[in-house]
Amino acid sequence: MTLILILRVIHVIPVIILVGSIVFNYIFLRSALNKIPPAHSVVISQHVGTTFTIIGLTCLGLLFATGLTKLILVGVWNNLLDLFFYLNRYGRWLAVMVFSWTTVLTDSLIMTFLLRPKLMQKLPLNPNPTLRMWKRDKRLR
Repeated sequence: MTLILILRVIHVIPVIILVGSIVFNYIFLRSALNKIPPAHSVVISQHVGTTFTIIGLTCLGLLFATGLTKLILVGVWNNLLDLFFYLNRYGRWLAVMVFSWTTVLTDSLIMTFLLRPKLMQKLPLNPNPTLRMWKRDKRLR
């Protein structure tokens, strides 16, 4: 019972970190980046983006490991292929959690390995912003 409680705490902490990071990046960091020059904004965005990518994928890995371990320890692992398991409340919530985790993982992998490299090519590190960069920045606002 103690091991399951410890796993629950370890399972909830990555969720808190992941959601907190998303809220911080979306609400606070976006508005702050609009108030600084584009060259500085690019550098900060790249550093924060790399850190957020590492934190996000680590949190998703911890969620998978602790969730799978909890399923095995509780004994639910054998019931996952039984359709009647999903008729009760526990089975439905487990399906919602697995679907949510799969959706977030898919989204994270697409953003990390497809979209982020393309964005990094379009945002060159340049300490002296050109007039074109300033115009592009004003258009984005």
